[in-house]
Amino acid sequence: MSIAGGIFATFFIFFSFTWALLPGGFGILNFKKKHGALLYFVGKLLWLLLLLIHPIILYALWNGLLNNKEIVFSWLFIPLVLQILFFTIFARDVGT
Repeated sequence: MSIAGGIFATFFIFFSFTWALLPGGFGILNFKKKHGALLYFVGKLLWLLLLLIHPIILYALWNGLLNNKEIVFSWLFIPLVLQILFFTIFARDVGT
């Protein structure tokens, strides 16, 4: 993969991580107030998975584990799909 593609993917991952961290954190805390502990636990696990996948993808990207262009773009869709799932189900209310 080219350096420009790696830099673009890194910016995308950093923006995605920031979006998952800040509004996602507020959303899961607001979800906790309105729903039970079991649903909150499931949402918290999904949120932590969402936060963990970003550094894993960056590590794989810059250490040559994702050499094929198609593989890189498919890995970039994992956080996107997880965020759509998380923000649709758990983090609807992201207000402070």
